Amino acid sequence: MIQSTDLNDIDSIKNVMIVPPNFVNYEELEANEEVIKDQYVNFNNLGVDLISNIDKTFLSDIYTNMLDFVNETYLSITDFDASVVLPSKLMETGKIIYEFICIDCYNTIIPNFLNHMNCSSLDSLDYLIQTKFKGDYSLVKANLVKIIKNIIDELLNLQRIDSSVQTDVMYQKLLFKYSYYMELVDFGETEMFVNNYMLWALFWFAVGFGIVMYIRIHIDEGGGGIAIKNSDKYKKYQEEADRKVEDLLRNKPQSSKEELMEWWDDHHKKD
Repeated sequence: MIQSTDLNDIDSIKNVMIVPPNFVNYEELEANEEVIKDQYVNFNNLGVDLISNIDKTFLSDIYTNMLDFVNETYLSITDFDASVVLPSKLMETGKIIYEFICIDCYNTIIPNFLNHMNCSSLDSLDYLIQTKFKGDYSLVKANLVKIIKNIIDELLNLQRIDSSVQTDVMYQKLLFKYSYYMELVDFGETEMFVNNYMLWALFWFAVGFGIVMYIRIHIDEGGGGIAIKNSDKYKKYQEEADRKVEDLLRNKPQSSKEELMEWWDDHHKKD
């Protein structure tokens, strides 16, 4: 952070450097961007809102690079061109795309999709696409759109229960966001999204969890000693791992209205 300077302390004009108002420290920018890039490129820390902790000075650069990557790698962004030329649109679209890719897909959309399609593993998801859908990604798109529409319908039902929510800023943001998501998924190329994002996100999640369980099975820190393969202890941890992976892949059933609002409070901050 650049501190203000008392001009009386300057003993020579040679010691003065004029810093432009839009100065960006690129070392700090790179350090901040790596945190966010690790989410949308490497699928680490998905489901966690890390962008709120980033210095606002760096957001435009981070969003610009992220939108380029997402648009080229995962799915086409409907208002990408407008975001390139309009700074205010960049900030709006950048924030919503970040939340889609790094938070809401992982926490809500993909788990509900897997649950809806009765998929509990990567193999069952691949079987669904390649065998049941016969490689027709338009059917995947239709079901993804349906999942998002179900969330929107739940939000709209809140208005029927309590009309006062229509004036609630957080509620309106949530409704707008999921409406944007539905248009985004419907507009984008689903095959690219599934193969470059969904499968890889689930794969790296499963690998990460598998490493943890491997350590628990072979070096049992909790109870001491070593878990021998085919022993009761080994089988216990293996069964626990299988149950946990299945539970996390399927995640939760359709979110209730209360859970949706609770989710918003937990994972977002008021502007």
